[in-house]
Amino acid sequence: MFKHAIQDPRFGNALPNRLRSNGVNLWDLAVLKQTKISEQRIIEFRWELFNAWNHPVFGGAVASPENPNFGRTFGTQKDPRIMQVGIKYLF
Repeated sequence: MFKHAIQDPRFGNALPNRLRSNGVNLWDLAVLKQTKISEQRIIEFRWELFNAWNHPVFGGAVASPENPNFGRTFGTQKDPRIMQVGIKYLF
């Protein structure tokens, strides 16, 4: 007679590992302006933004069905918007 393998108890009829997390929406942006002072001297102004639109990237959801917080997220994976400004003098 054919015997089935013993499995862990499952809730519902969904296949294992079917939970999906949120996508990632990160944009890095840089704005540059070069100004010639003389033939060989240039000033460059830079403004850089990391995660420019400030979209949160949430962490993974709690995946254990026994946990009362099942399916909830409690944090972010990436940093909020970061800006930096720089001036470069080329000679």
